[in-house]
Amino acid sequence: MGLKNVEYYISLAILMFSVSIPVKAMELHYFDKDIVEVFNDATKILLSYAGKIVLLFLIFGGVYYIMSGSDPKKQENAKKIITYALFGLVFVLISYAIIVALDRIGVL
Repeated sequence: MGLKNVEYYISLAILMFSVSIPVKAMELHYFDKDIVEVFNDATKILLSYAGKIVLLFLIFGGVYYIMSGSDPKKQENAKKIITYALFGLVFVLISYAIIVALDRIGVL
């Protein structure tokens, strides 16, 4: 399985996650809630989806690293995938912490 095939499957998984967000919104009756409640719920939902996407990329990077064998270029690409996935996770968590901090001090 080449890199193009795995990228295709990851893109398909991200698309499935993004399509399910409006369905989740309808399940939670967002149309009957205040905008602050909607924002808080949406933040939690997006945070969970971000975690799932990071998990997919970590698995993909690990599998790609294992499949790379002794090719240093492929190993370096796999390490980059894992590193960027972890940076993305840290970025999402810091963003969430900033939103929560702004909410607690009353800016939002």
